[in-house]
Amino acid sequence: FWDKQHTYSTSSFYPGFKNSSTNPCSEIAMQGGDSCRLIAVNLYNFVDNPFTENASFNHEKFYKVIYETQRLMDDLVDLELEAVEKILAKISQDEEPDFIKKNEIDTWKLLAENGKNGRRTGLGFTALADAVAALGVKFDTDEALEVVD
Repeated sequence: FWDKQHTYSTSSFYPGFKNSSTNPCSEIAMQGGDSCRLIAVNLYNFVDNPFTENASFNHEKFYKVIYETQRLMDDLVDLELEAVEKILAKISQDEEPDFIKKNEIDTWKLLAENGKNGRRTGLGFTALADAVAALGVKFDTDEALEVVD
């Protein structure tokens, strides 16, 4: 419920952040002008020798990919901030008077501020059931829970 969502949200750990809405997918509540870079990793791609008796999950490859993926998402924040600065520079060169450009300038400044302060990223996964099956484990078993853990 909305009255508790901020308490249970990751944004509650950041002073000055207050959630105001959710995106259309309702995956996470965020403050106005905030954004999140999202990447999903396909877990099946980390199963070596899938659907054989020698199937195994390659934890070393998984670690490397997750590390690089998180690094990429953080780099995307910097690229977005550079783009916002270019947009603000272009707006400042526009011929319209400042009172006409005010809403546009305020919006881009808000996006820049939240991008710098929040640096939100979201790393998810897909193909969990495929990976478990490729390891030769029935999905609805205690063994599957151990594999996932």
